[in-house]
Amino acid sequence: MAATVVAFAPAAAGWRGIGRPRAARDQPPATRWRHCPSASSGSSSAAPESAPPPPAAAPAPATKEFGGGPITAPPAVVSPSPHDASDAMDWWKDAVVYQIFPDRFAPDPAGPPLGVQLDAWGASPTIRSFQGGSLRGITAKLDYIESLGVNCIYMTPVFLSTANHRYHPSDFLRVDPLLGGEAALRELVEACHARGMRVVLDGVFNHTGKRHFAFQDIMEKGASKSEYRNWYLLGAREEDYEGWCTVDPASDSGFSYDCWEGHAMLPRFNLAEKAVREHIFDIARFWLKDIGIDGWRLDVAHEISPDFWREFRTVCVEARPDCLLVGEMIHGNYNNWVGDDRLHSGTNYQMSRATWHCLNNKNYEELQTALLREDTLYDNLTLVNFLGNHDVPRIASTLTNPAHYLHCAVVMCLMRGIPCLYYGDEFGMEGTPADGTDPFSGGDDAMRRPMLDCADPSSWPAVGPSRLALTKKLIQIRKDNPVFGTLGSQDVHLIRVVSSEQFIVVRESAEQVGVLVFNSGDYNVDPWPEVQLPKGCIAAEGDKFIDLLAIPDVAVPAAGEAAPEAPVIVDGHIHGNKVEFEVSTGGKIYAGPCNPNSVRVLVFNKPKPKPDPKKVAQAMKAVKVEKAAAIEKAAADAKSAAAMAKVEAALGTEEAAAPTTAATPATTPSAPDFAAVAAAAAVVVFVVFVVG
Repeated sequence: MAATVVAFAPAAAGWRGIGRPRAARDQPPATRWRHCPSASSGSSSAAPESAPPPPAAAPAPATKEFGGGPITAPPAVVSPSPHDASDAMDWWKDAVVYQIFPDRFAPDPAGPPLGVQLDAWGASPTIRSFQGGSLRGITAKLDYIESLGVNCIYMTPVFLSTANHRYHPSDFLRVDPLLGGEAALRELVEACHARGMRVVLDGVFNHTGKRHFAFQDIMEKGASKSEYRNWYLLGAREEDYEGWCTVDPASDSGFSYDCWEGHAMLPRFNLAEKAVREHIFDIARFWLKDIGIDGWRLDVAHEISPDFWREFRTVCVEARPDCLLVGEMIHGNYNNWVGDDRLHSGTNYQMSRATWHCLNNKNYEELQTALLREDTLYDNLTLVNFLGNHDVPRIASTLTNPAHYLHCAVVMCLMRGIPCLYYGDEFGMEGTPADGTDPFSGGDDAMRRPMLDCADPSSWPAVGPSRLALTKKLIQIRKDNPVFGTLGSQDVHLIRVVSSEQFIVVRESAEQVGVLVFNSGDYNVDPWPEVQLPKGCIAAEGDKFIDLLAIPDVAVPAAGEAAPEAPVIVDGHIHGNKVEFEVSTGGKIYAGPCNPNSVRVLVFNKPKPKPDPKKVAQAMKAVKVEKAAAIEKAAADAKSAAAMAKVEAALGTEEAAAPTTAATPATTPSAPDFAAVAAAAAVVVFVVFVVG
C-alpha cells in the first residue's frame, strides 16, 4: 500500500496531459500532494507549506561493522596528483564519486517525522510512496561510504517535491522535511567536509512540478492575470502544447503549457525570461554559500541552451570558485555544453553503454570505436564514467556474464574520466525496468530499490563480498597510481583489439606506465600476444611491471620478494599469482598466461634519479663551511655574553652602595645568536634529501 503522508482534495483547477486516455484526462489524478496547501476552492487536511520541519534527530552512532568485520579507520583522502593552488577545481581531477538516491539509501536513525506513515523498507515502490531514507541516515553511513575510497557524494534531488525521486520540484529553497530538512543537509555537508569529502546536489532547473508557487499562481488566476505567466511557455489552445490546465470548469477554459517530454506533471520553465533565470541563480547561490555544497549535477542539461549555462557558471563561480558543474549529457555533442565558460563536465553516456554492450556481444571493437569517438570529439574534456544510475538498468542485471563486472569496473575506475559508482552496485544489486512495478515511473523504481544493509553480509547477493572487495581495490589502485587517473594519457593508437574478447590499453604519465590487459573469454589464453610499449616509453628493457590485481593488499612487493603461492581470487575468479612482468627486447611485455574472464592491471614506476656525486660533494663542503662559521660565531657570542655579565655584576655592586636617585634602565645583554647553527642544520637536512 502506498504511504499516506497527507491528503489533498483536488482543487478546481484540473489538469490534462498526454499519456492518459481522454476519458481519464477529464478527471483529476488520485495523488497525494505532500506539504502543500490546497488550491483556492479545495479543502484540505494537509499541513501548510510553512509547517516547520520535523525535530532534528540525535546523531546516530557510526556504523562499525561491514563485510563481516570491523571497519578500520580509512586513510585521509589521497591526492596523488600534484596540487595546483592556482586552480580552484584542482580537487575534481582526483574525485571518485558515489551516487545516492536519498529516499532508498538509509532510514533516519531517529525514525520518521512524527505523524508520518511510510511504506515498509523494501516494499514495492510507486512514484508517490516514500520509504523513509533520509539525510541523517546518509550521515550515519559515512564510515562505510568513506571506506569505499570515494571522496565525493552526489545525491539525486532533495528539495520539496510530490514524488519520491523529487524530480517534480515544488520548492527549490526547502529540503524535503521527510529527508530531515535544511538542518539535516547542513549536518551532512559539514560531516563530509570534515572527512575531506565533497557534496554535489542535483539541480532540476529545466522544469518544475505543478506545485511550484509560480505555476500554482497561474492555475488559480489564469494565464492572462498571473504575474508569472511568462515563467512558462503557455498557449490558449489545447493543441499548442502537450499539457493542459482547466482554470474554469464551467466554461472548460484554461491554458496549454509546454511540459518536459510530454509529462503533464512537469511544466517547463521559460528560461528566456529574466525573472526565471534570476530565480534559478538565487537558488544556486543560496545552497553554495549558505549551506556550503560543492557543486551541482544538472538535470537534462543537454536540453538547455549553452548560453544559459554560461550565465549559470558565472553566478556559481562568483558564489564559490571551486564549485563543480556536471551536466546530464545523453544526446548530441557534449562540447556544446561542456567547456571553459560553461559546464566543467558531463555524464559520458556513450562510453557507459559501450562498456557493457561490447561484453554481451563479445565485440571489443565496439569499445574501441567508442574510445576513438571520445578521443576525436572530447579529447579536451574530462567526463564522468558510470556503469549505472537511477535511470538505467543496474549493471548486475545488464551483464550476460556476471564475471564481466570486473572488466566494466576496470574501465570505469582505471581508464580516462572520473568514476561514479551508483549505490549498491558494489554489492551486485539488480534491477531493470522490466522488474519495475510502478507504471508512472516506467519501471525505473526497480533501479531505485533500498540499499542493502552494509553491516550484514547475509543480506547481500552471493557476489556481494567479492564484488565489494574488488570495487574498493580498484578505487585504491586509482588513488595510489596517478597514471590511472586524469594525469595519465590514453593514446587511442596504443589501444589494441587482439580479438573480439581480448583487449589491451596502455596509459602513460611522467612517472608511471600502466597497462590494462583484458580477457573476457571463458577460456585461458596462453600464449598471449605481447604488449608493445610506445617509443620513448620510460620503461626500458629489463624493467619490471607489477600486476596490482595479483597482490592481495595492492602493495608492490620489495625487490626479489617471492610472489604469493596461493592463487589470488578476484571477484570470485582465479586471477593467478604471477606478479612481475619484465620488458624484453624492443619494448615488449609478455602478459600471459591470462586466465578466463581476467584483467591484468600492470604498472611500472619510474626509478628515482640517483644523486649527482658532484652536487653531493659541493653540498657537503658547504655544510662544513657553514658549520665552522656557526660554531665560531656561537663561541664569540658566548664570550661576549660572559664579559657583559661581569660588567653588570660590577655595576650592580656600585649601584647598591650609591644613594638612590632616578631609576636608570639597565641594558639587557643579547643572547647568543644561534641562527647560524640553525642554518647549518637546514643545510644538513638538504644534503640528506639529495643523497636519499
